[in-house]
Amino acid sequence: MVDEDLRTHGAEGGQAVSTSYYLPRAPITSLRADVGGGHTHLGVWVHHAKSGTLVLRNEEMTLFLEMLEGREVMHVHFGGVGVGVIITGGEDLDPDQVLISEYSELTTVEDVRRLKGAGA
Repeated sequence: MVDEDLRTHGAEGGQAVSTSYYLPRAPITSLRADVGGGHTHLGVWVHHAKSGTLVLRNEEMTLFLEMLEGREVMHVHFGGVGVGVIITGGEDLDPDQVLISEYSELTTVEDVRRLKGAGA
């Protein structure tokens, strides 16, 4: 998950661009994706209780996760050589909280926090 968020996503010169991270839209509290073959099994938790599992074609995951994005809670950007990755927001979030990146990738708060200072 961490390596996915450091990729350039179209930036030139090999520098990572900024990335926003969102909580799942209420009342969803967590998501878990298990990719296998041509389908992804997406577990959905509502109010911290598993509500079910959706089976989606892999190519549908991006659109589906975009629909589930709630409010932005963390933002990551590259501060330059000697500074590395800068993270804003999310200080009050549980490390295990699942987030959706603006690139429709699932990660956790802890994984995002590990990026701090990378590339310095």
